[in-house]
Amino acid sequence: MDDYGTLDILRDISVVLLCLEAFVFMLVPGAAAYFTVRGLRYLQREVPGWLGFARGKVDLVNRVTHQGADRVAAPFIWAESRAEGLRAGAGAVRRVLWRGRLP
Repeated sequence: MDDYGTLDILRDISVVLLCLEAFVFMLVPGAAAYFTVRGLRYLQREVPGWLGFARGKVDLVNRVTHQGADRVAAPFIWAESRAEGLRAGAGAVRRVLWRGRLP
């Protein structure tokens, strides 16, 4: 009649094959996760040094830019302050002269 003994063997073989397939299919995402973690650890170790170098360059550019802006703006600020001083002085002289003429 029907021999059910071979079904037990086939079941066991299919379970083993299923486990092997699952293992092989998980190798790719597992390897990707592993190398991603390794890369992140490398970046955590190396990036602060790179950022320190970049911060130095940014500070240099910032300092040079401010010095240049100060040099360009200085004559205009000087001229404006002198003009305001002359306006204030002229106003004071005018007030003194008008007071002298008024009764």
